[in-house]
Amino acid sequence: MSRKKRINKKNKQKQPENNDSQADKNQALGFEKAKTMTIGELNEQKDNYEKTTSTEEAENSDDGTKIDSNILSDYIKNHQSTPEKTAKAKALETQSQSRPYIPALEEKSVADDISEEKVSNKNNKLYKWLSLGLILIALIAGIVYAWNFSHSNGTTQTTKTASLTENVKKFNAKIQAFYIDQENGQLKNSAFANLDSIKSELKSYTDYQDYASIEKKVNTLSQEVQAIEQVNQYFNQPAIVDGKLINTVTVKENQNLQMPEVDNEKLKALLNHAVALGKAQQSEISALSNQLDQLDQTGIDQASLSDLQTAQTLYSHTSAPIQGQYQAAFNQITAQIQALTDAQKAAEASANNQASGASPSTSAASSTGNAASSANTNSAVSESERQKSRVPYDQSKINDANNSAWTWGDGIKEKVIALCQSRGYIGNDYILEKVNIINGNGYYNLFSADGRYLVSINCKTGYFVGNGAGHSDDLDY
Repeated sequence: MSRKKRINKKNKQKQPENNDSQADKNQALGFEKAKTMTIGELNEQKDNYEKTTSTEEAENSDDGTKIDSNILSDYIKNHQSTPEKTAKAKALETQSQSRPYIPALEEKSVADDISEEKVSNKNNKLYKWLSLGLILIALIAGIVYAWNFSHSNGTTQTTKTASLTENVKKFNAKIQAFYIDQENGQLKNSAFANLDSIKSELKSYTDYQDYASIEKKVNTLSQEVQAIEQVNQYFNQPAIVDGKLINTVTVKENQNLQMPEVDNEKLKALLNHAVALGKAQQSEISALSNQLDQLDQTGIDQASLSDLQTAQTLYSHTSAPIQGQYQAAFNQITAQIQALTDAQKAAEASANNQASGASPSTSAASSTGNAASSANTNSAVSESERQKSRVPYDQSKINDANNSAWTWGDGIKEKVIALCQSRGYIGNDYILEKVNIINGNGYYNLFSADGRYLVSINCKTGYFVGNGAGHSDDLDY
């Protein structure tokens, strides 16, 4: 056998195997091609295959591949199992015009779907139970946390509230310490310095549930303390001390007395009394000042007895604190009144003695004075003392004993004697001597009972002058 024949024979022997392999290959190629075709193209292809012969069905197109009609039929059946197209099929068919439909390579059976559905249901139930469990655990944890947080905060808040309440209790005690009797508005003056501290501490209790109550207490306390301090500053010392009015205080000069506002009626009445006391003292001061001004115009030494007595009466009706302010001036007025009164009584006694025929000069130390003889030979007075006279002696005038110039003016003698007595110059005993007549006015010298020269007196006007330091050197002639 030739070599060519042996090769052909060998190829023929291998042909069935190659044909089977080719068939499988063609079948695979046909399936791959079918995947890229639309339903319409597949149906058209199926019809073409049915019209051809079995030989033609076995042959492939120009590219040598072969499409198995059974595969196409199964594919079409799987996608057209019902007369009516499903919504999915319709959608696929609509989309087939624009892009090819790629069928699934594997189709699951109904049993597999049921099995998978059962497994899915079991998984879903398990998932739900697990979810519920986790939610329940989270819920319990949240409740526990919230309870712990609330309990912790509640404990802290309770502790804080208890501490705040205790502090407020102590604070109220500090406020109460200001009062001797809060109902009657009696406060301790010694506690007033702590008011600023109380106001500052009040700011620490703004979180207290009844803050408005303690704030009201502090405001009331502040109002009352300030009212008392306002009234007290009107006087030379506090007028209201520990809830009582001190009557011995003296109002200061140029005070505009105003009544402060307070809510406590009893404290208000106390403040009113203090203000009224100050106003009454202002009226007394004004009246006394005016009376003294009038006396100063004429001089207390020259004032009439009636004017002095009017001033003394006003003074006697003045409250003790104001009398203390004018005591020195009215001591002088009182002495002047006493001197004038004593002199007036002595003059009356002298007049009575003269009317009864008694000698007016029975004694060199008579209470009415001793008018010396024309020679002025009174042994009680020395020449050295007479030389101290502010008015020169003129014996010729002295000898003119009946001259009217020697007659004392009304009340002048008594007034001068009383004034000299009030100043301590003389007592009830003294000596008067005629000195001179100048400008129609007779001048007398006043000596003490032991003969000391004191002053020279104008018997008509009452003007007198001596040698004491600080007195006027001017004579009235």
